[in-house]
Amino acid sequence: MNQSKFKSFYNDFTFRKAIWLAPLAYAVHQIEEIVFGFTIWREKYLNASQTLPIPVFFAILMAVYLAYI
Repeated sequence: MNQSKFKSFYNDFTFRKAIWLAPLAYAVHQIEEIVFGFTIWREKYLNASQTLPIPVFFAILMAVYLAYI
C-alpha cells in the first residue's frame, strides 16, 4: 500500500466507521484470550474484582455508542 492510498484510507475513516468495527475487534480479542490461555491465567492469578462481566459491559458500551450514532 503506497503512501497516498494509506493516507486516503485514514482520511475517509470516520468515528462512525470505527464504531461499527468495534464488535469485530472485540471478537478477535476474545478469541486471542482463549487461544493463548490468558483467560485461564487471569482467573488463576488475578482477583475477580469487576462487578459486571466483560461481555455485559461491552453490550452496554455498544448500546451507548449506537445510540450516539
